[in-house]
Amino acid sequence: MNKIFKKITTIIPFAAIITLNSVAAAMLKSGKKSDDLKMFLIVIALVIVLNLILVSTKKMLTYFTIAISTVTILGIISVFVYPPLGLLFLHNAITALYISLFCAAFFPPLLGIDPFTYEFSKKDYPEVVHGMPQFKSINLLLNYIWALIFAIAFVLSLVTYTDDYALQQILQNIIPIAIQLLIGLPLTAKLPGILMGKGTPGKNNFLTVKEMFEAMPFGLNTKKSEGIDVVLQFKLNGEEDIEGYLTISNNECTYSYGKHDKPSTTIISDSKLWLDISNGDVSGDDALINNRYTVEGDVGILLKLSDLFTASEPAKKSRKKKKKAGDVPYEYKTFEPNSIKKIFVVNASPRNDKYSKSLMMVNKFIEGAESAGAEVEIVTLKDKTINYCTGCYTCWTKTPGVCIFKDDMPELIEKTRKADLVIYISPLYVFSVSAQLKVFIDRMLPNMQPYMVKTDGLTHHPNRFEEDKPNGLVVFSAGGFPNVNKNFDGISAIVRNMESHFHTTNLMAEFFLPAAELLQQPVYRDRKKRVEETCFNAGRDTVLTGAVNKEYMETIADPGVEQEVFMSQANSYWKSLDGKKSYYHGTPKLETDK
Repeated sequence: MNKIFKKITTIIPFAAIITLNSVAAAMLKSGKKSDDLKMFLIVIALVIVLNLILVSTKKMLTYFTIAISTVTILGIISVFVYPPLGLLFLHNAITALYISLFCAAFFPPLLGIDPFTYEFSKKDYPEVVHGMPQFKSINLLLNYIWALIFAIAFVLSLVTYTDDYALQQILQNIIPIAIQLLIGLPLTAKLPGILMGKGTPGKNNFLTVKEMFEAMPFGLNTKKSEGIDVVLQFKLNGEEDIEGYLTISNNECTYSYGKHDKPSTTIISDSKLWLDISNGDVSGDDALINNRYTVEGDVGILLKLSDLFTASEPAKKSRKKKKKAGDVPYEYKTFEPNSIKKIFVVNASPRNDKYSKSLMMVNKFIEGAESAGAEVEIVTLKDKTINYCTGCYTCWTKTPGVCIFKDDMPELIEKTRKADLVIYISPLYVFSVSAQLKVFIDRMLPNMQPYMVKTDGLTHHPNRFEEDKPNGLVVFSAGGFPNVNKNFDGISAIVRNMESHFHTTNLMAEFFLPAAELLQQPVYRDRKKRVEETCFNAGRDTVLTGAVNKEYMETIADPGVEQEVFMSQANSYWKSLDGKKSYYHGTPKLETDK
């Protein structure tokens, strides 16, 4: 009953001013004076005042009721107080209507009052959504769109469309209304859903988990949820004992209470902790690493969960950098298909298979190469006796091609010379290769002659053994930094210089794995699988086609995580380790002279 009463009292001011406009226009056209309309105007004024009293007592006043009633009453008063102004009002009552509507839309938000669209939008969303900053900002935008539409309607109501009086009256009323129906109403119906589908900007401030779950279906970022099909089961206890599940599929999100038969992921947590994580008051990475909550099933969805309900960052316009003279893509070398049959792997990682991410990549590369028919031999340098080069140059002078040290290196040099492809494995150690690999490379000196020659403007030492055939070189390296550039440059420079200075060496590929330590975390299971598949395919293709697709290198180089997110997770991991107190407080202090 209250809804019907509210609708009637809201319509009355509109009906009153439209009636006033129609009757006044007809009477003035027939030759009547404004004085002849005074009784009619008094009746209209009484109806409006009575309506105002009714809605005030019922506490149902709206911006439009106040604005239209005020403008109409002031216009009627002007007929009695200042007839020239009153006559102008009677000739332009519809124009006055749009002035009042514009004022009702434009000014209240400037005074800190909720926009008029807020009242209309609330019925389509649960109460918890009403207080979200996103919801209010959308309504503020809609509000000012309507203010613009009312301003346009005001202008259109003043336009002279024809000399025909009756047709002019029709067009003067119909055209502004058509703008509102064709533009305003569709925008009001569609725009909130579109903007809500862009995710929630800023930090949430839910008071309960129940509120949060009710709001989440309306805050899903439809762009980021493209292709995602998951069911997230929540088992929360503590202050709120809640069991329910989120279903995200086809760019839509729903929440249901109860237990799902086959959830993709199950999250078990204290309700207050999960609320703090969702509101951004507690780091979800810290909480997971420190086992404050548990996850069953597909853990990888946690990497995307918070992102699915946040607003997309605006795309930044990239400025095209001017290419420098030497800024050209590196041309990796290729061989004839099926010409690589013997592969020699130099493992310079001090770690074993369980911990070495560089070795993990190469193991998959080897699997791919062997599946294509290649013969692979792997040597681990930490298990060999290799003395470091002393720079005596005996291998260049007294015993050409033979080093003074009788260790394992001569045998390894012979293996590299016989191989069709040599693979270097080295972790990233302080922006370069490991000590083991550096010693190995230094001991390659006997392969070169002391004389200097120039090839394509480059001075280098010629190869000592003319019978050696060209072989390929591939390097694998993993590091903790989240990006390749400015971190793996040292290793890249070494292997590229080896190609330019070692006559038979041909660099085929560089596989640099950033953010490597995160691969051991369950949430990065998908990335680890992607890395392993890429390395397997690269090994197979190297043998079958004699080339390595650059896309394989790019896939390995992609950390799959934003830099800030990676830093947060990596720092959380280190802080969680035993001995962290000594890490922070037991660090030796540098003594200074007093």
